[in-house]
Amino acid sequence: MIGVIGIALLALPLLITLRIIAARSEPPTGWLATDAAGLLELKRVDAGLLLDWIGGVPDGQNIETALASEAYATAYALTLFAPDLDDREQAMFLVRLAEALAEKDEDRAARLFVLAGQVALASPYIDDIARAQVLLQTGDGLDRLGERTAALRDWQQVSILARFAPEMSPPVREALLQQLMERYQASGETARVAAVQEALQAIGMRDLGTVKPVPIDTRPAPAPWPPFVLERVQARQQIAREIRFALQTGGTPAWDQLQTALMEEEAAIQTWLADPEEPNPFGRQERYRRWVQQMRLLSRGVLGEGHLPLWEARRSEFDLIAAQLWNQRELEIHLALQDRSPDEQAITERVWLEARLHAVLTFSDPGASRDGLYVRLADVNGMVTEDARLRLIMQEDDTMNLRYWRLPIGYFTGQIDAYEVFR
Repeated sequence: MIGVIGIALLALPLLITLRIIAARSEPPTGWLATDAAGLLELKRVDAGLLLDWIGGVPDGQNIETALASEAYATAYALTLFAPDLDDREQAMFLVRLAEALAEKDEDRAARLFVLAGQVALASPYIDDIARAQVLLQTGDGLDRLGERTAALRDWQQVSILARFAPEMSPPVREALLQQLMERYQASGETARVAAVQEALQAIGMRDLGTVKPVPIDTRPAPAPWPPFVLERVQARQQIAREIRFALQTGGTPAWDQLQTALMEEEAAIQTWLADPEEPNPFGRQERYRRWVQQMRLLSRGVLGEGHLPLWEARRSEFDLIAAQLWNQRELEIHLALQDRSPDEQAITERVWLEARLHAVLTFSDPGASRDGLYVRLADVNGMVTEDARLRLIMQEDDTMNLRYWRLPIGYFTGQIDAYEVFR
């Protein structure tokens, strides 16, 4: 079985009545609910572009090609499963995909705009400036689609970031607020215009606190493939390119050879993972997780049903391995934190739980419970009182059922009231 060795390795404005929730068992049901897996259209994925992907074309380049050729189902599948995109790139590709679909499928475009904004909010690895830029664009897209309420909420989050994110420079705060001013003026939101004008005058007048460093790296860099694994990877890529050429020229695609190459590649990877003399176990595990992510998409029949029968039969197995790898990494983080101070433990755990919530949102972690993770995050947020990073919270929302926000710590300690945060 794949993975056994590897796992062992290792009003006032709309929101003045905001209510933070602890847990909810049912999936999102609002019409703009963010169900990343539910937006997949696997039968519409272009097998040729997928062959390019497993043939060695970089993730971003392949998604660009899919967008340019209007292969939107392919672009979306790659955006979810491409292992080497960072979180900001993933959010931006979702924005671009939503923009491309806005005149063709308004419902899908609106959901993608919402998903992009939520992806940007959930990730602890996107800085607040990039987060704000994504949310400006998602708000713009939703507004063009007539979803004014959802747009205002994304812009409201930009306002919160511009006023309370501790690491922004005054010029950046001013630029973001000016951009919000233009949008509110164009939308006739006079009360919000006045609030932004006050915020512009108050830049630099509030002590926003300091950000404490995260003592444990919760996202290790992937280790490079060793030569004997790289040889198998390159062999698989070559066969994928040959199949792509055969499909383009009317030849006979060697699907059986591709399946054999994948099996040989997997065997080499397992040998590498099992070697106790190999350094960097965390990096090896991350490299393996990314490989499994790619295999998860292949196992869903996207190259054509029946072309990789052994892989397709292992769809649930690959999902299980992905979930186990997330669990394994969490265990390793907890072990690494044993000798750290309670504050360091809480700061690290908060970042890690946000990362897993992001992974659940994007279907990268198919096994964790969103609600269980959020209950834990809410507890940890209450333990960290000195770090000024904005807190990730989940709130009931009438259009998408549940929505992420990032709010200043002062909101929770009573130093900043709801009116000031959400005006």
